[in-house]
Amino acid sequence: MHPKIKLLGIYMLVFFAVANIIVVYCFEISTLPISEKTTFHPDLRTDYREQIEKEKPEVIILGDSAISYLDEAIVSEVIGKKTKVFAFPGTGSAYWYLFIRNQVFLARHKPEFLLVIFRDSMLTVPAYRVQGEYFTRLEEVASDWDQDVYALAINNIKPKLMRIADSYIPLLSYRNEIFREYIHWARNFVPALFSIAGEMEINNAYETVFEREQINDQLWELQLMNQDTMLYTPQSMDFSANVRESFLPAMIRDLMMMDIKPIFMRAKYRSHTTDTAVAPGLEAYLDNLSAYFGVAGVLFADLSQEPRLTESMFADNFHIHSSAGRAASQITAENIRALME
Repeated sequence: MHPKIKLLGIYMLVFFAVANIIVVYCFEISTLPISEKTTFHPDLRTDYREQIEKEKPEVIILGDSAISYLDEAIVSEVIGKKTKVFAFPGTGSAYWYLFIRNQVFLARHKPEFLLVIFRDSMLTVPAYRVQGEYFTRLEEVASDWDQDVYALAINNIKPKLMRIADSYIPLLSYRNEIFREYIHWARNFVPALFSIAGEMEINNAYETVFEREQINDQLWELQLMNQDTMLYTPQSMDFSANVRESFLPAMIRDLMMMDIKPIFMRAKYRSHTTDTAVAPGLEAYLDNLSAYFGVAGVLFADLSQEPRLTESMFADNFHIHSSAGRAASQITAENIRALME
């Protein structure tokens, strides 16, 4: 072996060992194997709950950035009920369920309806958008009492070899905590140093700066396409096999327990307006999903069948262009009103 390669290998081993020792010290690890993480950090963001209590909406609409075009005033006027829209970029069913549990459920005001707008198999793929940067966002609305969500969304997807590695390598076991602390430090160090803003103001500023409109459209769409391949695997298209191990039954159960009427609506996106081929198994999946909602007594509509949402209204495959937001809000609201009548 070349001496330089051998030396590089030694340096890497030393660095790896030192990094693990630092993790052991920082997180006060005292025994091996390391116990598997079973829940989230206890800190819980509460400002969403406070918004619900302050604004007292009759309808809450929940989804990812694909619903950011919705104009609350237009929707409220069309359906005749005060509406609050929560559009959370980079979220999926795990985040939405935690939001229902820890924001809506714990708020002192309860809406009459809660509408979830989703794409295709998102409701039955609990591991969608929960790793890496998505885990950091997930923890905003989670606390240490959400062990069941952690088990289903995080631990359920770990391969056996990864579970073994997590048990004996501190750097791997605490990777999410390390990532969270690094992001927290990177975002807050300079503002805190000069007392520029509090953590909540910093979070809101980052959401504004890095929202979809600020990112190159082609790069953004490519990123979304790469992420969404998870939703169309043969395993994800098997509704019957996945629904019991998803957050969908819990969403419906908890909302009904709160006397809130659940509504689910499949989003329309640009490929629905073209001749793009449907993913294999998707039509059968959607038939099974619709039948499931029918048996559960839950309102459901499919916006992909709405002809007034045209190709020219989309900025990319998933997002309505800001210039078409008001028109699209009117059309979407009319579909919501039709469901409620």
